[in-house]
Amino acid sequence: MGGSRAFARERRSNARRFAEVRLVATVAWACSAILLGWRPQQGIILVYLGLATLLWLGVRRFPRYLEASFWGIGLVDLPMLQLAQWKAWVGASDSASYLLGMNNALLGLVVLSTGFALRLSLTLTLAVVCLGAQIVMLVGMGELSASRVIAATLVLGTSAGVVSLLRRQLLRLVTVAATEVAARGRMQRYFSPAVADRILEGGEEEVRSEHRVITVLVADIQGFTALAAASEADAVVRWLDDYLGVMVEVIFQNGGTLDKFLGDGVLAWFGAPGDQADHAARAVRCAIAMQAALGPLNERRAQSRLPALHMGVGVHTGRALVGDIGPRQRREYTAIGDAVNVASRVEGLTRSVGVGILVTGSARDAAGDGFAWQRLPAQRVRGKEDAIEVWSVAALAGG
Repeated sequence: MGGSRAFARERRSNARRFAEVRLVATVAWACSAILLGWRPQQGIILVYLGLATLLWLGVRRFPRYLEASFWGIGLVDLPMLQLAQWKAWVGASDSASYLLGMNNALLGLVVLSTGFALRLSLTLTLAVVCLGAQIVMLVGMGELSASRVIAATLVLGTSAGVVSLLRRQLLRLVTVAATEVAARGRMQRYFSPAVADRILEGGEEEVRSEHRVITVLVADIQGFTALAAASEADAVVRWLDDYLGVMVEVIFQNGGTLDKFLGDGVLAWFGAPGDQADHAARAVRCAIAMQAALGPLNERRAQSRLPALHMGVGVHTGRALVGDIGPRQRREYTAIGDAVNVASRVEGLTRSVGVGILVTGSARDAAGDGFAWQRLPAQRVRGKEDAIEVWSVAALAGG
């Protein structure tokens, strides 16, 4: 569908360009006819110039008829060229062979010009009409022969074939380009530009569904409901867009994958689609950077007399199903499983525990000792029989 729309846009754009090319060509032809004294043809060429001007004005004044204007090739260009050639035969001393060869070339050019229309039906129709026009010219000049008809057929058939081949190639390129743009837009919803480019180069099979160990990060604005209730809807959307934009940039900078927005929250994970041996450390660094990014964001909010934002971040390492999931018309690249649920529930504990970042024991072990860890009392989360080990983290050790 995207390719078809792009093709239609290209066709309309070509109609404007072709009208301009026709006008410039007829102006040049008229000037040559006057300067070189082509008296037998001057009248026809000037009429042609007038019609070309009208067509040019028409596509500018009535854009809805842009695509229909291509039929002017058969209704204006072909008759005018043939009349000019006939006038040259009647009123000049040029040999029949020269004029017929020139006419063959002009008719081939007419067929090639239909390539602007990107409609095979127009090309084939005019190729047949042009062959008929050449035969009429041959009869009128008394030069009809099988060899001349064959020559005209070869020229016009080759021209039509070239147009058909170029059209097919252009359609393929436009379709591929439209598909790639759509795929790139889809990939950049989830991945940083560098990762998106790598996936596109390797094909979307790079994001195949699979079970794997990842580190999940869930971030949420604390007290969002009260903040939203105290502001106009448009204002909430503006500052929420600002907040989410900052957080997504931090996630991408740390090599994370954006799964989705959860209202005012963000769900991301590390360790897929590409292998990341340090995915837990990346997630913890990302959580720290997200909290740090709130500083400049809140400074801007203070200048606008808006209350500061506070955010809780939960981080957990575990096994999940990662991949394209959902019906064909609504497929999403996402992660599902216990790891996602635990990360979300751990984020919810940040309010009661009183810390900005809460990391489970599995994520702390996978992340290593390069952080300023502080062990907290084990916490119970819904869906787990036993309390889970949790840690807070302030910053990079020595940072």
